Amino acid sequence: MKCSEWEDLIYEYLDGELAQEMKVHMEEHCRSCAACNSRLQTIRQAMAAFRQEICSVEAGDGFTRKVMLEINKREMVSFWSYAVGGVLGSMALVLMLLTIALFPVLQIATRYAIQFISFWLELVAALPFNAVLALLFSAFLVFLAVAMRGVWHMEEGQV
Repeated sequence: MKCSEWEDLIYEYLDGELAQEMKVHMEEHCRSCAACNSRLQTIRQAMAAFRQEICSVEAGDGFTRKVMLEINKREMVSFWSYAVGGVLGSMALVLMLLTIALFPVLQIATRYAIQFISFWLELVAALPFNAVLALLFSAFLVFLAVAMRGVWHMEEGQV
C-alpha cells in the first residue's frame, strides 16, 4: 500500500479498530517509513495532550443536576408533542372514516339541497322584501331542510 493509504488508517490504528493482520502491517510499515512513523507519533502526541486537557476540566457545582433537568424537560416536551400528534392523527383518521362512511348520505343531501336552493331563490326573487334578510332566511331554511332530510332517512332506515 502507498503511504497515503496508510495515513488514512492511522486513526483507526490508534483507536484499536484495525484487524490484527492490518495492525501488524501498519506497525511494520511505520518501522520502515520515517514519514508515516513521524505522522503516527505526531497524532499520538496530539491525542495524548487532548486527553490530558480534557481530564483537567471539571464541571461546576450543580452541572449534572442542570443537565438532567434539561433532559427531563426535553423528554416531557417530546412526550406531549407525540401525545398531541397522536390525538390529532386519530381525530383525522376518524374524520376520514366518517366521511367515507357518510359519503352516500352527503351526496343525497347535497342533491336535495341544491334543488331546494334553486326553488327558494326563484321564490325569493319574486318577493318584494329585503335581499339580505331573504338570503339569511334562505340559508336557515336550507340548513333546516338538509337536517330534516337526514332525520327522515334515518327513521326510514335508508342511511
